[in-house]
Amino acid sequence: MFDEMISLLKKGEMVQLDLLRKRFDLALIKKIGVVKTPYTFWSADKKINPASKELLWAVILLEDRENFMLVEGIITTEIDERQKVSGHSSNDISVQQVIDVFIQEFFQLSPSVKFRNFLEQKVKHTLP
Repeated sequence: MFDEMISLLKKGEMVQLDLLRKRFDLALIKKIGVVKTPYTFWSADKKINPASKELLWAVILLEDRENFMLVEGIITTEIDERQKVSGHSSNDISVQQVIDVFIQEFFQLSPSVKFRNFLEQKVKHTLP
């Protein structure tokens, strides 16, 4: 769902925000539907179960603080469910650690220092 967004970011270009908003809203609905089902039924198909990191990146580009909190909750749910299945405790990895990794991956998409600075400003305007 976000392949175009990622491709443009790698070129140092921004996606059209109105188009990104529509894709994000649709992806968020799909993601919420997935996390409401039992973990064993979660699809690996990104068309059905959009990647949380890509949802996070879209929220950052949209500077959408309200939906950031929702995406953060989704990431929390994913971590909790994976840890239940694997038998690890919920203290093994924190939501903040996962978000930090996703943000570093987001910055790595940037082809230039100037564009990375632009992305850093987006992060500062979005994260609490």
